Amino acid sequence: MEIYRINDDGTEQLVHRTEVIKNNLNPVWEPFKVSLISLCSCDDERKLKCLVWDYDSRGKHDFIGEFYTNFKEMQKISSGNKVTWDCINPKYKLKKKNYKNSGLVILSDLKVRLHRVYSFLDYIMGGCQIHFTVSGNSSALHI
Repeated sequence: MEIYRINDDGTEQLVHRTEVIKNNLNPVWEPFKVSLISLCSCDDERKLKCLVWDYDSRGKHDFIGEFYTNFKEMQKISSGNKVTWDCINPKYKLKKKNYKNSGLVILSDLKVRLHRVYSFLDYIMGGCQIHFTVSGNSSALHI
């Protein structure tokens, strides 16, 4: 599975790619860590695109389907409840009249760990010393 962040200009940025699980129609991927800055630029409503592939040893992986979500929707997970998305293959949806999905993706656990992001001023007030050098043709300025 691949998770992409949809940027403000509509471009897609790969955020995470899970490990490959071979010969399994019901894969369970290992837990992974992604910072909120990488995942959604700290915007819990930023759109995320998830693609699911079936591994092929010849290198031509089969596209299973996709779904869209955001971090806010992921946070709806609560004790005992899971968040589920239909994995949709647009080609199948157009061709098959009764097509519902190509499977489900289930989020069974989500942990949010808060880490303080320090500002430049925090480092200065904490006693950090900075040596800054600017040089030109024949002189250097040391601050």
